[in-house]
Amino acid sequence: MKFNCGETWSTKQQRLQEWHEWFAWHPVRLGDHDCRWLEKVQRKGRLCWGGWIDSWWYWDYKAIENPCNKCNNTGWVCEWHPDKEAHKCCGGAGMPCECNKKARGE
Repeated sequence: MKFNCGETWSTKQQRLQEWHEWFAWHPVRLGDHDCRWLEKVQRKGRLCWGGWIDSWWYWDYKAIENPCNKCNNTGWVCEWHPDKEAHKCCGGAGMPCECNKKARGE
């Protein structure tokens, strides 16, 4: 039986060593006085080896060049909830931002 078991380790290494979009689910430092959290950034990795089996990724981060002011690069836009006096931050409960649709070619 044939099935898709994902990419090989060498393919994954090559992909992660190029700049790619990533959602900063934890705070990351982009530079002096510039940290980002809970928004999309770009990152690329370097695989470091510390012995026979010990390895880890060292990550470089940079801001997305064309930031979306509507969704703050999260891909989601908050909905107005009439029962509350403020916007509810989306976390998946809002509407997809138009910048996501453009990126996917819709």
